[in-house]
Amino acid sequence: MTEAARKKAVYEDLLQTPENMMGEIINGEVSVSRRPSRKHIHAGAMPGGEIGPPYVSGRSGGPGGRVVPDRPEISFGGDIPASDPAGWKKERFPADEPQNWISATPDRVCGILSPTTAPVERAQKMVIHARPRMSRAWLIDSVLRTPEVFQWEAGRWDRHSVCMPRRPEYAPSPFRKSSRIQPCCGSSELYGGIEWDEY
Repeated sequence: MTEAARKKAVYEDLLQTPENMMGEIINGEVSVSRRPSRKHIHAGAMPGGEIGPPYVSGRSGGPGGRVVPDRPEISFGGDIPASDPAGWKKERFPADEPQNWISATPDRVCGILSPTTAPVERAQKMVIHARPRMSRAWLIDSVLRTPEVFQWEAGRWDRHSVCMPRRPEYAPSPFRKSSRIQPCCGSSELYGGIEWDEY
């Protein structure tokens, strides 16, 4: 293997990604894929759209004080995986940095699963996200709209809870059952049942 082949990718390498494609750095290598489908985009917009008002601006009795950007570029020890909505407490979020990617580890990340992205999200990105040991990660199926919540416990990711269609009693934290959760947990109303102290 040549020296060039062993060289780890850097952010500048992502700038060569064609405009109609999406680039990310996973395990030190540039990975290029098609831009997200409309189902992927819609599923990714659900948590950000519902979590944003209470957690960012403090509406509906939420705590406010969070930053929840959509698809931010975040550096995890050199890897820069594409993330769907991610969240930081405002005091931890670096509002001004010389580079485009964010250096601070988020408190939460969210990955949207499709038939093509699920293997990467589960087998590779969850490992990357474990390095800085975030407290929680969410995975949402883009077709079924079922969220899974993983919690970092005892040095590994533990699937804390999963919401199953038509079983709202299984709504995962921070999506606990409330009067606003409808029988199908995949709807946007699921996110109205957030327990404010969980995020």
